[in-house]
Amino acid sequence: MEHLIGGKTVYIECNNQPKLYDFYAANGFISFNQRLKDVGENSDKSDVLVQMLKYFNH
Repeated sequence: MEHLIGGKTVYIECNNQPKLYDFYAANGFISFNQRLKDVGENSDKSDVLVQMLKYFNH
């Protein structure tokens, strides 16, 4: 019996905005952490970036 292993992982950071979070979550991304923006990163109303992952096994 053969087993297929491997895949790809996509990592993103998005602004902490409900529309962005909902879009990525609806497309299979899972939130795993948040981080504060570094000095000089684009600033919007939030100083937090949401970190999300999606695993593709095909």
